[in-house]
Amino acid sequence: LPLPRFFLAVAAGIGFLVYGLLNLYVYYLSRSNTIKQWHQDFLENRYMAEVLRVLVHFIPYGINMNLRKLCGGNRNAYVTVLHIIKQEEPARQEINRRSVSDMLSHAGEMLEDQIAYHEASAGRYEKIVDRLDKWAAWVFGVGFAAVLLCSLLQFVLSLFPVSGSLNGTGWNEFVKGFANMLALLLPAWASYFSSKAVQCNFRYNAENHRRMSGRLSGMLGRIKGLRQTEDVPMEALNTLIEDLAEIMLIEDAYAWRHRFMGLTVEHL
Repeated sequence: LPLPRFFLAVAAGIGFLVYGLLNLYVYYLSRSNTIKQWHQDFLENRYMAEVLRVLVHFIPYGINMNLRKLCGGNRNAYVTVLHIIKQEEPARQEINRRSVSDMLSHAGEMLEDQIAYHEASAGRYEKIVDRLDKWAAWVFGVGFAAVLLCSLLQFVLSLFPVSGSLNGTGWNEFVKGFANMLALLLPAWASYFSSKAVQCNFRYNAENHRRMSGRLSGMLGRIKGLRQTEDVPMEALNTLIEDLAEIMLIEDAYAWRHRFMGLTVEHL
């Protein structure tokens, strides 16, 4: 249905106003101290939960671990985790062949679950990144073709001008303006898909989950090797536990916390 020009202008103005207000609201949220505190508290609690999830497999056996290092130098996390551990009963499990076998069995089960999680997460994020890369490549190709077509169209219209007008605008000016708009819009749209994979941490998450899957698979192999050993040396056991805790907490959980601690939502 034909609509009056003032109606279209008012609708466009309202749309831009709503979009601007939404961006202003998101900007306010990203600067809100309350929102920042919620964000930091969530990351702190998530990290402490990861620390306790690893320690629960070794603390009952009386294995001493460097909590300060595993907490990444975070005093709040260190004090909270230490307080939780001290509230529990002291470990009474004697380290012998059976207890070592049970501990390695539990650690192996934990690693198998963790590897399955990283594999599933890596596959999910890699699928997202692959789709974004394909969309970016497709739109960029179309945009590049539109730029070439725009240049060709300018030359053709200068030789063979089109007569007539649309709502008072000559067809020549309308076609040229529309072609220029496509030449500007499509490459910008392609950059949106490329930047989204980075700004939304899809690419980082995909690479991190894939890397952690490989690292933990190596640790699982070491655990299986020790389980086949009749007498496990305490030095080898302590080294294994320290390496495992450092990979799961320092390389993975703490790095994840450190990366996301400073992130804020800036744009819709």
